[in-house]
Amino acid sequence: MREVTGIGSRVIEGSNPFTPTKFKKEIMDKKNLKGTPRPERPSQGIIDMMNGGWEKHVQEWERQNPTSWDPIISKFKIGDKAYKTKGYKFPCTIVSIFKTTKGEARVVGEMDDYGLLHIFNEDQLEKSI
Repeated sequence: MREVTGIGSRVIEGSNPFTPTKFKKEIMDKKNLKGTPRPERPSQGIIDMMNGGWEKHVQEWERQNPTSWDPIISKFKIGDKAYKTKGYKFPCTIVSIFKTTKGEARVVGEMDDYGLLHIFNEDQLEKSI
């Protein structure tokens, strides 16, 4: 870097002309900079992901979480009308189907008149005709 004399003040060539030379020098001395510092190297996991390791990561996750991608086999589908066969009446619309941590299917019915949600075992409900 070399100093260039301009109108009214001296500046370092290639720098902001509005920053006085003495402040520029102090800043450079304090930071001991010779240019922009290099960013840290990304972790090995990030490098692997950037080099096509994403698929390997997904496969490993699927191996560790086998039920997460399994399709849920159910006699109901979302939007079906159903009713509770025994005990109290519960006419409903199926709004969700999911698996428990043990892999058993559960069905969420929304009561038609009141909007109440209830989680049922599949065998507690029958499809409405």
